[in-house]
Amino acid sequence: MQSANFISSCITHLLEVNDIEFQGLGSLTLQKQTVKTTIEPNSCYYIEHELVIRGKKDISLDIDPPPDLAVEIDIYSPTDRALYAALGVPELWIYDGKQLVIWVLQAGEYQAVEFSPHFPGLALREKVPVLLSLAEREGRMVAMKAFRAWVGENPYSNAAEVV
Repeated sequence: MQSANFISSCITHLLEVNDIEFQGLGSLTLQKQTVKTTIEPNSCYYIEHELVIRGKKDISLDIDPPPDLAVEIDIYSPTDRALYAALGVPELWIYDGKQLVIWVLQAGEYQAVEFSPHFPGLALREKVPVLLSLAEREGRMVAMKAFRAWVGENPYSNAAEVV
């Protein structure tokens, strides 16, 4: 079971169920001339800035905003948060095979937070690892059904204007 695909499905569901327009761009190569290294998150999303990149075939962080949310799976190698900070990615989720940490860029540095600004009040840090474990035991569909039911029982306010 691929952790990145499952987490991406969860994010997509949350955005769609709340009628939030977005672009999920998978493992888009993120680069900027002022930053020497490129990085490819497992998945990334334009949410607040979706309209800015809508219809674009090429995205350059030299002229376009960074994705609003990026996801990294740290099973084999650690994520360079400083690089993401240099690129200006506002929210970064890192899953290490056991726990999900949600990082928010504040004053140029990432701070771990309890709740995603995009999905306030949802205990995703606790729920996603449990569901990934469920998916390994009983399959992806069982875990996604459980996630959808949980979201239905735990609605949150759309914070797109707040972020």
